[in-house]
Order: sequence, then C-alpha cells, then structure tokens
Amino acid sequence: MPGATYSSVSELPVLIDHIDLEGAVVEVNPAQSQFLGLPPDAKKLPSLGDMYSADSVEFLLDMLGGEAKSLSSVPLWMIDRDEVEHPVVATIKRTETGWLIYKLPLSAQALSLHDEVVERVEILSGMIGEAREAYWCIEFTEPVDVTRPEDAVIEQVFNNAASWRACNRAMAQLYSVPDGLDFNDQPVARYFPDTPVNREMVRDLIRAGYRLDGAVAIDQRHNGDAILVENDFRARISDGHLVRLWGTVRDISANRAREQDLTDRADKMRDILGALPDPVLLLSADGFVLAANPAADEAFSSANLLGRAFDDVAKTSSAFQTLRIAALSRNTDEIAMTMPDAEGSPKGWLLRVAFSDGPGGQLVVTARPHRSRSRKERAVA
Repeated sequence: MPGATYSSVSELPVLIDHIDLEGAVVEVNPAQSQFLGLPPDAKKLPSLGDMYSADSVEFLLDMLGGEAKSLSSVPLWMIDRDEVEHPVVATIKRTETGWLIYKLPLSAQALSLHDEVVERVEILSGMIGEAREAYWCIEFTEPVDVTRPEDAVIEQVFNNAASWRACNRAMAQLYSVPDGLDFNDQPVARYFPDTPVNREMVRDLIRAGYRLDGAVAIDQRHNGDAILVENDFRARISDGHLVRLWGTVRDISANRAREQDLTDRADKMRDILGALPDPVLLLSADGFVLAANPAADEAFSSANLLGRAFDDVAKTSSAFQTLRIAALSRNTDEIAMTMPDAEGSPKGWLLRVAFSDGPGGQLVVTARPHRSRSRKERAVA
C-alpha cells in the first residue's frame, strides 16, 4: 500500500509461517492469517495441506530431511480462503526449531513478465545453440562445499554428483559425440576426466576466485582420445556451495603441435648455425642485429653484437644500405666489404644477403673471409 507504515515485522504484507521439524505448522503471521481467512483468535492452525498445493507440500516435506540451511526464490502454490491456488515466491530459512517460510504473492503484473522471459530464454538458447564456439555448463546436483580446504574442494569437484546442462552443438562436435546421442545426457567424467593436469586447473580456478580465462586442460573425446583444450570459467556459488560451472572451450591441440614444431625447428636451426664456421647475422628492417651465431661474435666483436647497428659493426655508414640494395635486386653475388675484426683491425669479407622468411624486411647475412689470391693464382687467372 502506498504511504503505509508498519510498526513491526509481523505487520508487513509478507506471508510468513513457521513449521517445526516434523512438518507441523506452529505459527502464522497476521498477513497469512488474513490470506487464509483465519479468525484473529483461531485456536487451531491449519496443516501444510490446508495452506499449500499437493506438489508444494511434497517439496516442503522433502526439504525437511535435507541439509540445506536456506533456499531462495522457491516457487510454491498457496491455497486461499476460497480454496483458490495462488503462485508465490518463497525464501526458506532454517531455525533451531524448524523452518521459517517467507512468501510474496506473484501479482498479475509479475506474471505478465512470463512471455518476455520465455522469449529471452528462446533468444539466448538460439544464440548459444547455433554458436560456432563450444559452450558448456556443469550443474552440481551435489553442491561443492567451497568453505573446505583447497584439496577437499578439488576432490568434490571430481566426485560430487554432477551433470552437463545446456551444452551446444559445437560442444558435441568438439568432443566427437556420435549422431543420435545428446551431449547433456553423457557422464561429466567421460569428457572431463579426473587427471593431475585437470586437478591443477581446478586449483588455479579456486585461487582465481572461480573466474578464470585461458585455463588449459586435457579432456577426452567420446572415443577416449585425449584433447588439449583451453577453457574460460565462470561459477555460481550460493551459501558457500558451488552449484554451477559454465564457460567456453577451444581445441588448442593443433596450435600446441604447431608451436612445438616451430620450437623444434628453431632449436635445430640454432644447432646448425652454432656449428657453422662462418659468421651469420640476422638484421632488422632498419639495420640492427637481431641474432648472430658464435662465429659472428668471435669474428666481429669482443662484445655482444645483439642490438647494434650493422653500420656500427662494419664501421661504414653505407654498409647496411649496400646490403639492402643487393637484397631488393635479388643479387646473389658476393659483396666485398672491409670490416674490423674483434681486435679492431680491418679485415676483408665476402658477404651474401637475402630476405628472411620472418617479419618483412629482415635480412640474413652470411660472411666468409676474403682471402687475397697469390701471385701464382693471379697468373693462372
């Protein structure tokens, strides 16, 4: 009521009843008494069956034997004085002697939101279902107690009862689920097994506050083949219990294999360059030394060559420009150039240059000593 004031909680327009551990009603507040049509001086309180629909009574009795300490946004149906059922949303709290049930009737305005909510769910379901990225959700039907020590939480994640929810078509394709099988009906452990790698990933998730991106795991396809994946995690925690994990997952097996191949090739190339007796340099597009093999360090400088301008190494202002022009013209002839050795003494070198396969403009330079021909060799020539 607009402008209304209430002197105590019992006068609030909220329906409240108190039931004991056996399911007997021990108290109702004035608002609920009025809703039920009870006289103010009623000596006998109604039973659960007098106040709630059969399905709601069954839910409440099941709740009495459970371990939950509180429940929020619980849909129930109540029976008014005219024996008409009304939808209510309830918050249920455990007390030392039983349960307190706080309820708000759902108005016609609130119920009119149903169509909009359904439409939004349909839109989101369509977006996720048709997405190319794999979306997944794990629902813990046996919630994980996140107040326990880290190792105990990890143990629960892999052993508490759980099921897949709302996983999309891309998820089924990623894990090679055969046609005719619903991914959401499969055991969680079939695709997300309990392994040391996955346990460490869950440990990282816990330490990140249950919000983690780029977490690497080793999952299994439907046929049991291992698959290296990367997950983005989000979580729903209620009353100290993890009830839901969800996120996206990507197959990174090919990327990791490609990275490993490049690493192996780079290692082999370093071994080859390290064994070459002649100097080899990698120059940036603007003429700075990006890499050099041991022979180059030994030949040209007692200090590290990395980061130095090639013109400084050659002690010639046009040295890099000469190499760049040769590379642009695809000139494969050797270029004679005098450069100081490690002691600073001038020495003749024959250089070859070409563009590398790396980022644009990088040059690979190879060098060999320019040996002067003897008088006899010149005469023969």
